[in-house]
Amino acid sequence: MSARHVLLAFLAIVGTSVVLLSVILMLVDETVRVELLQKAASTLLQLALIGILGAYAKFLLDQYSADRQRQLNESAANRQRQLDESARRRELRETKHQAQIEALNSLTTSYWQIKKAFHIIDAHRSAKSYGEQMRQIIDYRLELQRLNNEIEAGLYELDKADTITSNLSDMDDQLQKVIDEWKEHYLRLSQLQKHDEATDEPEKKKVPNEIGSLDVLGSIRKDKFKAIHGPFQRAVTPIREQLKRENSLPN
Repeated sequence: MSARHVLLAFLAIVGTSVVLLSVILMLVDETVRVELLQKAASTLLQLALIGILGAYAKFLLDQYSADRQRQLNESAANRQRQLDESARRRELRETKHQAQIEALNSLTTSYWQIKKAFHIIDAHRSAKSYGEQMRQIIDYRLELQRLNNEIEAGLYELDKADTITSNLSDMDDQLQKVIDEWKEHYLRLSQLQKHDEATDEPEKKKVPNEIGSLDVLGSIRKDKFKAIHGPFQRAVTPIREQLKRENSLPN
């Protein structure tokens, strides 16, 4: 019940009391009437005070309840906003983490596939294998170039992006030299391959020695592929360290 309803009820009671009192006063003599009027006035005054105090108390109670409900609603809304913000930050962090893992996987896969191709070239030492594996190297080189461009653009939010891209560029330079050498010698080696296939005497086959004596290819294989392994390690290490560091952070 609102304060307005309380006040209306009080006025109804007072009105009824006044009517009853008027009827009684008409039935009694003058002395009794004066005495009744005095008591009625005192009673009505008390009732008025009680009614006013009751209405005011009800008003304060309603106001308190409304304020309390508003505070609860605001508190609930704030908690929900905090939960939503926390969920959004967690989702962004997980998306970033997944993208960095994909960058790491792309880098390591491309590197090991390139290294595998060099091993196959060295093992087969044929013009056919040389051509097939160099085409594989070109494909994985393009993957590294794509990754390098994306890191430079800030796509993966890596802390040491400059270090990573610098070393990827160094690796790319080494691969470019190998590709240039392949373009220069592949046709000649293919023609020599036909000569090799026409003889059954291993010592007369020329392609294996020709491939083994290629300068750039030889420099790549030197010291356990140091020419490309060094830049690879310097590029991949900051990514691994950042992933480990971020994995240790609380959710």
